[in-house]
Formats: sequence, C-alpha cells, structure tokens
Amino acid sequence: MTPKAGVSERRYRMVVAKVGENKYAVLSLNSTNGKPSQYVVVYNGSRFQCNCPDFLKHVDEPYYACKHVQAVYEALRWFVEGVDMAAEVEITKKQYVRSNGGNGNGRQEEEEEKPLLIEKKPRLFWDE
Repeated sequence: MTPKAGVSERRYRMVVAKVGENKYAVLSLNSTNGKPSQYVVVYNGSRFQCNCPDFLKHVDEPYYACKHVQAVYEALRWFVEGVDMAAEVEITKKQYVRSNGGNGNGRQEEEEEKPLLIEKKPRLFWDE
C-alpha cells in the first residue's frame, strides 16, 4: 500500500542522559537505520550541536535542530539542577509525501520537515 500525498508522522523513542556540563548522551531506541544508535549533544554557549549524520548534513544552517537535539530540549523539562539523571522522551517528525505529478511513473517522494531553532551560527564542539 502506497501512502497518499499529504503528511505522515514518525515517532522516535529516545533516552537522554546528562553526562557532563552541557553534554548529553542520546540513545535513539528506534533509529531510522533500524537499530539503536547513540549520539552526543553538546551546548556550546550559543546552540546545541549533535554528532549525528543529519545534524552534520545541515550544520551550516544556523537554525536547524536534529531529532536528538529536540530530545534534549524535551528531556531538560524533567532534569533537576544538580542531579544527574536520564529521561525517556518521544519525538514526532512529520514527513510530507508528494506525488511526482504527470510523469506517469506513479512514484512518490518524501520530504522531512526541518525543525528550526533560532540560534547563532554554530561553533562546533569537536573543532575546539
């Protein structure tokens, strides 16, 4: 069954653990590659950054946030200052499905919604 043109949603379950000053480990339980993956999210003083392929692909977009950064934002609501802990969160990503119109091949393309966070141009933590 092929999806109809419109919007579809995908949910991602993640565990976020604070592992240092402004540093978080994010374990994606149902990653897009089909198996759990772990990434590091760090706040550099101006924005959160992640070492996942999606963030690296969009690193020059100063307002972009991957799903792991979104998970950290969500988890921060649960963290208590001075207490190291972990939180399981769920992130929903929307995908826009569109048909290739009159080309006759019936193919459909999916385009993922880009989450945007207003921040300055990044200073990458792994370049320091």
